[in-house]
Parts: sequence; C-alpha cells; structure tokens
Amino acid sequence: MSLQRAIDLIVALRRHPDGLTTAQLSEVLGVCDRTVRRYLAAWRMAGWVEAELGRGGVKIWRVV
Repeated sequence: MSLQRAIDLIVALRRHPDGLTTAQLSEVLGVCDRTVRRYLAAWRMAGWVEAELGRGGVKIWRVV
C-alpha cells in the first residue's frame, strides 16, 4: 500500500466515527483485505487505531 492509500485509509476512518469493517475499508480503498489488515494491525500496536468486536465477531475499526 502506498503512502497515499495509507492516508486515504485514515481519512476514511475519520469520516466514519462509528467505524468501518476491514471489508468496508478494502472496498473504499480498492485494495485486498489482507493489505488493510496488515496496516491496521501495525497501527493498532502503535496506538493509532482501535478495534472492537461488532455483530457476528466482525472487527469495527476507529481512529483513536
């Protein structure tokens, strides 16, 4: 994922205060789920994003 796509991911999360799932972020950015999950996992460890379990055990991601 390029720097621009990474910025787009953060912008997408900021525009949706209720959060987005990995699949929704993947669709918005036009990249595969695996790429989105990799970035979100790293950012979660850095404290930039957080996840909570939504319905059906799906993670909902938000910017901290």
